[in-house]
Amino acid sequence: MYRCQFSLLLFRSRYSTICMTHRESHCIDVIVNWSRGELNISSNISSCSFPSSSSAFTFLETVAGRLSASRTRNFRQHTMFAILLSLCLLTVHGLAALTVNLPLQDQLAPTARVGRPYSWAFSNRSFTVDSGATLSYAASGLPSWLSFNPETRTFSGTPSADDEGIPRINVTARQSSSSATVSSYFSICVSSYAAPTLNVPLETQFQQSNPSLSSVFVLDSTSALSHGRPALRIPPSWSFSVGFQSNTFGDVIHYAISQADGSVPPSWLRFNNASGTLSGVAPYARSNDPPTLISLSLHGIDQNGYSSAQLPFDVVVAAHELRSVSPLPTINVTTAAPFNLSLWCVATAEVLVAGPLLKPI
Repeated sequence: MYRCQFSLLLFRSRYSTICMTHRESHCIDVIVNWSRGELNISSNISSCSFPSSSSAFTFLETVAGRLSASRTRNFRQHTMFAILLSLCLLTVHGLAALTVNLPLQDQLAPTARVGRPYSWAFSNRSFTVDSGATLSYAASGLPSWLSFNPETRTFSGTPSADDEGIPRINVTARQSSSSATVSSYFSICVSSYAAPTLNVPLETQFQQSNPSLSSVFVLDSTSALSHGRPALRIPPSWSFSVGFQSNTFGDVIHYAISQADGSVPPSWLRFNNASGTLSGVAPYARSNDPPTLISLSLHGIDQNGYSSAQLPFDVVVAAHELRSVSPLPTINVTTAAPFNLSLWCVATAEVLVAGPLLKPI
């Protein structure tokens, strides 16, 4: 949330300040000066002047992309208060163009293990920027063992026993079309303890006969909806429940769920840390809507706030699926060249749609 504070004695104030404070502690000063019959307003975003002897108000752009050119408007002096308030809102709008969308500290960065290579990339959705603008990144507070690649947003390195601790790292994003910046921080937990071991893979847990799976369908590798990861299909508007085994990982405190890029899952997906259960009601979809794919990660946690181990899996919202009992043949075609395909292979390969056998007509 932004805050706009200002004090102004209309037309007689010698000096006044308007301050917009960003939630990431970025502050911009707008200085209002009344001197020699002229009101001057300036900031690192914009400036304007208002001669008291006339009704002309001139706004000068100082940040590329905010306004196309300087503007002059005619106003009555008693509208000065409204003009200053508009400038305040315009400045706030300029700051809001670059914001923190997903704080780095909330993304469950993995625990770094002494003597083991470490690598983590924060989500490309961490910062919100104007459409068409690009971001560049810089990191500060890096320990000597850790490096940062701004192109891939990746931290990597191998800590030693002397590096054990929880260093705090600050990441600053800069918008390409202006000098606007915003920062977010996270901490890395460097531990000498071994990482938790995997006891029960998701492939073993995702079985249609598993009583901990309610109102979901397990996708196998032959499904057209499969992306090579363990996956579950949920029909639209169905309530469902997925229970994960408590011993999926060894030596963990509890479990957590995130999207594959570190962001928070959709609101209709609810995860109970105590029971290790994912549940909810799948969103409504029309009959001709395409399937909705959500890539998730199950995290095992042995240090609060950090991922100790993770397993990727998919949730697909779809009323039907297409899969084959036996592999379909591979068909090679040439771009922009005609081809013919006989459908005899459908009956041979036994294609199923959500269970029933698809028969040729």
